[in-house]
Amino acid sequence: GALFVLVGVGRFWWLPVALIAFREVGISLFRSYYGRLGLAIPATKGAKVKTVVQAFAVGFALCPATDQVEWLADVSLWAAVVLTLVTGAQYVIAGRRSTTTSGER
Repeated sequence: GALFVLVGVGRFWWLPVALIAFREVGISLFRSYYGRLGLAIPATKGAKVKTVVQAFAVGFALCPATDQVEWLADVSLWAAVVLTLVTGAQYVIAGRRSTTTSGER
């Protein structure tokens, strides 16, 4: 939600926020689908790091003390995007491996 507000007020560009949002919705649906098949896909350490980096990006964007270094929030946001895409791919690969191992397709 905070990311969308920061886009709305012109602090963040919409593309990185859209990439993060797309991944979040997609992976939630993906994990839900595999959960219905009885397969658990736990959160990875990389995904947890991604969440922390996203929180830093939002914090840097909102903190008045970082007004002089706005690039810090932008770099953090793009780092979160990279982690978002990498961990999203890892989830898909893990899910595919789980179905192959369990005999599902």
